[in-house]
Amino acid sequence: MSQHPKICPECSTPYHAAATFCQLDGSALVEQQVSADPLVGARLLEQFDVHEAIGSGGMGTVYRAHQAALQRDVAIKILHRDLAKNADAVRRFQREARVASSLDHPNLVDVYLFGELPDGSLYLVMEYLEGRTLAQALFEDGHFPLARGLRIAHATAMGVGAAHRQGIVHRDVKPENIMLVKRGDDHDFVKVLDFGIARLASGDPGRSGVETQAGLVFGTARYLSPEGARGEPAGPQSDCYALATVVYQALAGRTPFESDSSVSLLVAQIHDPAPALRSLPRDRILRTAVPAPLRGCDCLLKGCARNDRRHRERDETRGVPRRADATGRRRYRPGGASSARRAVSRSGIELP
Repeated sequence: MSQHPKICPECSTPYHAAATFCQLDGSALVEQQVSADPLVGARLLEQFDVHEAIGSGGMGTVYRAHQAALQRDVAIKILHRDLAKNADAVRRFQREARVASSLDHPNLVDVYLFGELPDGSLYLVMEYLEGRTLAQALFEDGHFPLARGLRIAHATAMGVGAAHRQGIVHRDVKPENIMLVKRGDDHDFVKVLDFGIARLASGDPGRSGVETQAGLVFGTARYLSPEGARGEPAGPQSDCYALATVVYQALAGRTPFESDSSVSLLVAQIHDPAPALRSLPRDRILRTAVPAPLRGCDCLLKGCARNDRRHRERDETRGVPRRADATGRRRYRPGGASSARRAVSRSGIELP
């Protein structure tokens, strides 16, 4: 049986049975319709026995399968068949596979294999994770105590920062792409998922030219940086902005900007400062808090979520001088989500 028996009818995001409304657009969730999927029960690539479909998104369907040779379960993502002939979708899926397989960090999902099935469908074989997304945890548990929220933020920053050091920008950091799994005594071990709309900050000659044009918006409006909202190229500092928004939501139980309109959210991201955590009712902020860590957390969020990305660039690179790229424009060298890590460390919270 699928671990995600409910789905949002608007955005197709899967949810557990206890969920009622979509965390992205507020739509009432519906039961997933069970259909005869020809891949369920089949053997793929002569080594993976497919047991069930566990999720479906805009790009493809994810299945749980068993690899008998290594006695382990894996997750297999397969591009939707109706998109398999879409050249842009295929390039995007291939880029996700290349990017994900190049990363090696304990806080990033492991990718074992990718390629093309005999029928032309593209696939991605990843480690199978049992747990909850951060979005599901926030829905079921409510906002987090300060220590828990900052530990999750620190681990997420470590994973995203590892990608930055390889010149890779995630561009869609949000609670749905942060998985919390059990590792030993840690029930909140972080795994960052879905680099499906990531790009190589150093340049990817194989990417679609359409995706690099100004004016296009990639990502989710509630977590999108001001430059992303304007359709400008995203960089490591854009991931820092999104991470700050995730931390804010984890501690306050809401994102800094709330609206049913994506356009209104984008306008707010560009022009409005985020309300300080201390300006919100205390019972909506922290279950256990003292003034000093709360002030420190406000400083963290202000530093990572400035509307002017030049300030975030300066924090992101730890003051590394700018350099000119091949086009003559001045660029910052990606240095990881360092501002978030430093600010969390300065908060006084004990980190693993």
